[in-house]
Amino acid sequence: MSEDFIPFLRLAVASEEEIEEAKGNFTEKISQRNEAVALSTLKAVLERQMAGYKTTMAQDDDLIESALDLRVKVATRLLRIEKAILSRAILKIQETYDNAPELQSFDVSSAKHKPSLSFAA
Repeated sequence: MSEDFIPFLRLAVASEEEIEEAKGNFTEKISQRNEAVALSTLKAVLERQMAGYKTTMAQDDDLIESALDLRVKVATRLLRIEKAILSRAILKIQETYDNAPELQSFDVSSAKHKPSLSFAA
């Protein structure tokens, strides 16, 4: 996951007060609320992306093993790699939450400054 993405999300979900507090530096945590909303937003985007795939990673593995057409094998392998990257990123975000009880105290579902982000298809 790009290290540039978290600062972008910190800015995207920041309240006016948090923007002033950050003084233009979004590379470090601004507030616990902001960090919780930024990470929650990223996790939701990644989970939506994962849910959009028509096959599971296990089904991809089976197809890679059984496909006779090289193009199908390569395309499926690329999709499988993409899914693995997304899965690792989701896991890393969850581990961050699990190791930071202070982030768990925020109800991010009702966050005032929560953008609607998605990846282009």
